[in-house]
Amino acid sequence: TLACVATFATSYAVLPKAIFTNIASSPTSLVPGLGGIRFKTGVSSQFDRPFYSPDGSRWVIHCLNNAGTSSDDMIVEGSGTSGATGSVVAREGSAAPGLGGFIYGIFREGCAVNDQGNVAYSADTNAATTADDVVYVWRRATNIFEIFAREGTQAVGQPS
Repeated sequence: TLACVATFATSYAVLPKAIFTNIASSPTSLVPGLGGIRFKTGVSSQFDRPFYSPDGSRWVIHCLNNAGTSSDDMIVEGSGTSGATGSVVAREGSAAPGLGGFIYGIFREGCAVNDQGNVAYSADTNAATTADDVVYVWRRATNIFEIFAREGTQAVGQPS
């Protein structure tokens, strides 16, 4: 009976693989594209849950880095099981596209990614509190950011 269970377990079990970690001594703790900045260490939530594309080939995650509190929040995307394919889509303290000089604040936990690698995410900005929340779609193929929705603006196709 034990041999049967072992055969079943080795034939069908998929062991998890870490793409990124916050273990400072590990190369998997390097944030892709940020020149030596590492994912934030500690035991609290440095990584939120990952979100996967419908076919499972792409992923996106909201996480923190160790660059300091005004630029540590970010959205990272990639594909496969290697951090080598990852890139930072958006980062706290950087310009919020399409908002005329406003910058990203913190990002929300929920993200989405489709099979083409387009990423949807929401963020707080330094705009007035009546217009600071924004939902973006980042188009991977063209590197274009589209404002999908913004607090305080008329929703497309809805009566005013």
